[in-house]
Amino acid sequence: RMMLSAQKVASEDDVEKQTALFKEILASAEELRSDIEDDPAGESEEITQVDEIDFNDPKSLIKALAAQRKKRSDSKIVFGLQGLNRMMGPNGGASYGESMAVAARSHNYKSGLLMDIARWICMYNKPPDCGGKEPVVLFISLENEIAENMIGWYRAAYNNIYKRAPDGLKDDEVVEFVSRAFRKNGFHFICLRRMGETFGYREFVEEVERIEKGNCKVVVSIIDYITLAKHSPEDKAYNDARQIQLLVERFRDYCGHKDMFFVTGLQLETEAARLASSGQTNIVRRYNESHLADCKGSKRSLDILLFLELENNHKGNTYLTVAWNKHRGVVTDSKDKYTAYRFI
Repeated sequence: RMMLSAQKVASEDDVEKQTALFKEILASAEELRSDIEDDPAGESEEITQVDEIDFNDPKSLIKALAAQRKKRSDSKIVFGLQGLNRMMGPNGGASYGESMAVAARSHNYKSGLLMDIARWICMYNKPPDCGGKEPVVLFISLENEIAENMIGWYRAAYNNIYKRAPDGLKDDEVVEFVSRAFRKNGFHFICLRRMGETFGYREFVEEVERIEKGNCKVVVSIIDYITLAKHSPEDKAYNDARQIQLLVERFRDYCGHKDMFFVTGLQLETEAARLASSGQTNIVRRYNESHLADCKGSKRSLDILLFLELENNHKGNTYLTVAWNKHRGVVTDSKDKYTAYRFI
């Protein structure tokens, strides 16, 4: 914008117009200076987060191979549905450092699955080695109130363990049960409610750094959901879709560098709704990146992309159907790229 104004100055003969253009340049320069000074740590974070492999140094190569082997095998994250684990390929689960999104139309269990993933990680997995620090699973809601989420987690966990609804428990019993269920394997579960218009990449980094100032390490971060987050100020020259793609890339790069499993949700556009109402079956198999709302390029920025759809069979029974779309660097058998579970 400053360069464009400078070019106009060079071709403008009117002194008053030249003065106005100079003021625009100065205002833009001040805005740029202010942005940089407001976030020196964030700028430094992006610049310094670089790994190195020296191909002339055998020790460097061995270290890189060991890190990749650990990522793919030693630190598996399993889910509560075996169909999802099979979708993750031969490893039978996701890996720390990977970025994953579940994409669905509104009211098709997108937020529900994100909540399930948080619960499954805490209840069915052993924490990775954090060098003596407490492993944290961080859930950030940009849409739902966390009190509602807590009741949802409580009812799902209780029903899963006791096979019945948790009716009649007192408040202190609810608190004791939730706390025990989510910490039993050694994870520290934290749920935050933030407003999307004031929460973006920089605020996310600040939250992680705040938590890790104690004897903690964030190993999983789940955001419900990322397209509600504010765009980064440095991207405002781009259109909305490109800004969202850059936002996803920043979260992916930061979490990947910290070996943190990152999960979020993506919305599907109206064309997906038309497809769902067309009378065809197994709709979820027909979804692809062209049906992503807001930013179709989000797929390129992710390691794992799954599509969801709640679909009724000929008897009127509802099923949660899930289709595999992408898993970077992993070969998944074609028979494992679709799964369905009765939805009650």
